[in-house]
Amino acid sequence: MSRAHFRHIRRVLYSLKRRYPQEVGLYRATGVATNFQTGVQSETRIKHTIPRAILLPSKLSRDFSYDLAYIAANKEFTQGAFYDHKARRVIISKRDIPADWPLDLNTWLVFQHTRHEIKEIVEFENNEGVMFILEALSGQPPKEIHDVFICDTLNLTDSAEGVV
Repeated sequence: MSRAHFRHIRRVLYSLKRRYPQEVGLYRATGVATNFQTGVQSETRIKHTIPRAILLPSKLSRDFSYDLAYIAANKEFTQGAFYDHKARRVIISKRDIPADWPLDLNTWLVFQHTRHEIKEIVEFENNEGVMFILEALSGQPPKEIHDVFICDTLNLTDSAEGVV
C-alpha cells in the first residue's frame, strides 16, 4: 500500500473519532496477591483511558448449547440451553494506546459501566489502529478504576508593617 492509502486510513479514523466518540477504559491485571490468613485475594490492575474510541453497533444473537454427552457419544438428547450473547466492535487508534501496553486477550474494556471481554484482536495495516471484538459480561462487576480530579483554590494574602 502506498503512503497516500495510510494517510487516508488515518484521516478516516480521525473523522470517526470526532463523529462517534466514546470514552473507554482499557484495563490489564498486573498481579494477584493472596492473604493466606484470611483467604482474601486482592487483584492489582492498571487502567489507561482512551478519550475517543469508535464504538460500533452491537449484535445480539441467541445461541444453543447441547449437553456434552449428546455430542460426544451420539446418545439421545438429554439437555441443552439457549443463551443470548452480545458482540460489539470497538476501533481504537494505535496513537491512543501506550507503546508499552501489550495487546492480548487478557486485557478488557469498560464503557457504560459494563465490562467487555476481548474475544478477538484485529490490527490494521501499518499499525494505524486496532479493532477489538468484544463480548459484554453483564453479570460480572466491571471493577472500574475511577479517575478523581480535585481542584481547590487557596487565596494567600501578605502584608507587612514596620518602621525603617
